[in-house]
Amino acid sequence: MKTNILLAVLFGGLFTLRINAEEYRPEFCFECHENNISRAVVHPPAKELCTFCHVPHADFDSPTAVDHNLITQPNELCLMCHDVSEVNHPAVGHPTSLDTDPLYPNRPFNCISCHNPHSSNMNKLFRYNYKTPVYKGRLCTVCHWKNFSSSPVPPTPPWDAP
Repeated sequence: MKTNILLAVLFGGLFTLRINAEEYRPEFCFECHENNISRAVVHPPAKELCTFCHVPHADFDSPTAVDHNLITQPNELCLMCHDVSEVNHPAVGHPTSLDTDPLYPNRPFNCISCHNPHSSNMNKLFRYNYKTPVYKGRLCTVCHWKNFSSSPVPPTPPWDAP
């Protein structure tokens, strides 16, 4: 874990250096992207160092091949700081990477399928509000409805739910 934190600090510093220090201010990013950190639980790197994960607009003349101009694939970014191995993930045995997201088949299943990397109204940055009466406080029912209920599957929750 300490190694991951050191790598995160090193890589974060390297990506920040790519643009003029006077030009980089998180407040600048939030002039357009404020809604990314508007929820109750905010992921500290999302608030403090956008360029840790994203190529800044100043470098858009050489965009990355990753959606949202990420510097690398989402799970690789998460693993820079978080130990989410199959053994260490709170849902032991739950995959952290699949070709298809069960709720959004046009997306791959990865860390951001369950967690919003910027902010959320749920603890642990969970993407979906599983505390609604529909899910009865059971996170697993969001994707695994048929394991918990014989009633019709509820509508897919919105990807960027408040």
